[in-house]
Amino acid sequence: MWLEAADYPTMLSCADLGVCLHTSTSGLDLPMKVVDMYGCGVPVCAVSFACLDELVQHERNGLVFDTSDTLAVQIQRLVDGFPNGAELRTLRDGVKTTVRWDANWRECARQVLVEGSKRSSALPGLLFAVVFAMLGAAVATDLFR
Repeated sequence: MWLEAADYPTMLSCADLGVCLHTSTSGLDLPMKVVDMYGCGVPVCAVSFACLDELVQHERNGLVFDTSDTLAVQIQRLVDGFPNGAELRTLRDGVKTTVRWDANWRECARQVLVEGSKRSSALPGLLFAVVFAMLGAAVATDLFR
């Protein structure tokens, strides 16, 4: 089944819970599928690895697991009292207060990159091009203001 890009957030927002099995060989990359789910208000159960806590705060906006048995217990807990069980509601509320990408960019990354770009005349254009390619013109222009 093919899903149009515009329909992807609609499909995700129909879920009550996401499960992320992404692991990082480097221990440094974050699963974009979790970012997608958070953007649609969906909490996650995610397999643990080194930097996951930068995205998933256990028992705040999702749950972290190390084994399939732990995941099974977490899912069972979350479906208890479905659809409005207390723990699932707490995680949904936590997702609503999770810092969004653009706010995090402005708070953390932008200043570092702007300062670094002062050392190289080519860097500002390169950074804009990368953000433009990833997120589109309107977002790139807004983020570099």
